Amino acid sequence: MQFITRYLQTKPGAGRSRFFRLYRLLAYCMVLLFLLSGCSGDIFSVSHNASTATPVPKLPPNTLLVPGVLTIGSYLNYPPQEYKDPVTQQPAGFDIELITMLAHRLNLKAEIVNLDFSTLIDNLQQKTIDVVISALPITPDLQAKVDFIPYFKGGEALLVQKGNPAGIAGIDALCGKSIGVLSETIEQDDLMLESATCRKNGKQSISIKTETNPKKGLELLSQGKVAAFYIDAPLADHFLHIYPDQFELAGTIQNRTLEGIAVRKDDRVLMDALKMTFHAMVKDRSYAGLIEKWGLIHGMIEPEAHISNEELALQDKSEVYREMQSLSLWSDARKIWHCRAR
Repeated sequence: MQFITRYLQTKPGAGRSRFFRLYRLLAYCMVLLFLLSGCSGDIFSVSHNASTATPVPKLPPNTLLVPGVLTIGSYLNYPPQEYKDPVTQQPAGFDIELITMLAHRLNLKAEIVNLDFSTLIDNLQQKTIDVVISALPITPDLQAKVDFIPYFKGGEALLVQKGNPAGIAGIDALCGKSIGVLSETIEQDDLMLESATCRKNGKQSISIKTETNPKKGLELLSQGKVAAFYIDAPLADHFLHIYPDQFELAGTIQNRTLEGIAVRKDDRVLMDALKMTFHAMVKDRSYAGLIEKWGLIHGMIEPEAHISNEELALQDKSEVYREMQSLSLWSDARKIWHCRAR
């Protein structure tokens, strides 16, 4: 049961002068050494000639690490937003396609650097990458370090069989039921807290069935071995996109988060260029097309999305999140959030 879509790579354009090619080659070599010394991840190039009627913002030559290349940091272990295609081993996912389209509209080549999630912001601040896209939640702490371009809404969702045979209304109606969840995730912790609440109120606890693979969890649900599968909302949306006649969502999306593309605070020119280009993609419905392609309908943001205190406060509703934040375990919490066991 394959749930991810292969990412296709096209060839770069040609026609550059010999001097320019030599200059680019030397620049690539220098930055490659710099990246390898500062980043421990894999590097993937994604090239394409893109044409668009949208005016292209001009970027000064010294804006990027490598002229003509947008170097992007990402943690490729969070399908369907960013991951390695199991066949080609190339970067794939909604986030990867979005940032690649943004780069192409700026007449730039996209180069993806696979990094551990906890090192992404450090690498950005140390200027070993130009931007970060990795389902990164916008929080006050991170806003103090970097600037964000909001592009997506995350959260957690209950996936059930079509018709919701168990009649599940939401996460607070799971007492006495068997629920599937991915191990070592924020959803598992939420279920444990909810199960404790069930016992406190004199009800049966939740029977929590953990899996390390989303495919296995989906099989438990399809076979009726669990009443629901509690997972990240983008993954639930993607499953619904692939199997619309087999599953549906129960209740509302929980613990909504606003995600953003991170840019250094001193990179105003790049920030403005990316923001202008993203808004153009929203206006011409290229962004909506990507949302529809991946089936991430609950993640779509409005054209003039802005970061409000109310949206940021949504991330503090989870008791587990608050405890982790108070213990300064943000990077570890996000690693768990990104289902490292997958």
